[in-house]
Amino acid sequence: MKRILPVAILLFVATSFLLTNPDVSFETAIQNQIEGHYGMNEIYVHYYAGTFNFFISTASALIIISAKNRVGVRGWTYIASGIFFNGLVGIGEVVEHLFNPFWHDFFHYIHIYAGLFGLVLLYLGTRSVVGSMFGKEVRERRSTVLSALLALFLLSMLTSVKTTQKWDPAFEVPVISVLFLPTFFLAVFLVYDAARIFQESGFVMVTLSAFAVFAMLLNFVIILGRISDVIGNAYAYILTHGIQDILHIASATTAFIFSVTLNITMKKLKKAEELIL
Repeated sequence: MKRILPVAILLFVATSFLLTNPDVSFETAIQNQIEGHYGMNEIYVHYYAGTFNFFISTASALIIISAKNRVGVRGWTYIASGIFFNGLVGIGEVVEHLFNPFWHDFFHYIHIYAGLFGLVLLYLGTRSVVGSMFGKEVRERRSTVLSALLALFLLSMLTSVKTTQKWDPAFEVPVISVLFLPTFFLAVFLVYDAARIFQESGFVMVTLSAFAVFAMLLNFVIILGRISDVIGNAYAYILTHGIQDILHIASATTAFIFSVTLNITMKKLKKAEELIL
């Protein structure tokens, strides 16, 4: 309950900001979405998928945080944070459509950068879990998570401060170019470590491996979608948008399954330890 209350307050403040900010135009934004997305009615599915991703990923992160204290294995804070950042990808894709250029681009780049930061945190988490499982001394630092969150907001703000139009190509092309290689290598290392965890333990980690794959694919498809939009290829853009919807749902669902099964498993392990002692 202590962790849920601050999150509820944060969501209330964010919702109030959206409803009272003069830059937000719901009616105009919704009317312009079909035209602005190559005539796609799918944009409304995109709204639902991104919102679903945010709330389910946030709930999953909270469940993991509550479960991690029941066992000595470290790394769950990073993994929970990586899942939460995956949810930020979803909500960023939804909220950006409600704003004029500056705030539009701020939330646009939130969802662009959040994917990379989420993969970094997931990688740190899987490395920590692997190390802890093999008896190594592993320390989790909350400052790492807070630094990632601060860097996310600062980068999004700096990228948006000089924008003159939505999705300004002067910023979009360099950003996508810089993100591609780190995303690729992080994805490879992340999936490898997630597979190692599954091979060594096998109890609930298959869902973590699945989430890692879906989160990695979501980031790549978003990058491909942005490239398609910059070059004006409507067919590729429509295809990537539809795949994004599937990956938003898939990543959030596997994160939730992982968090619930992890929580149940930790409870059983804790009871077993108490019985033995």
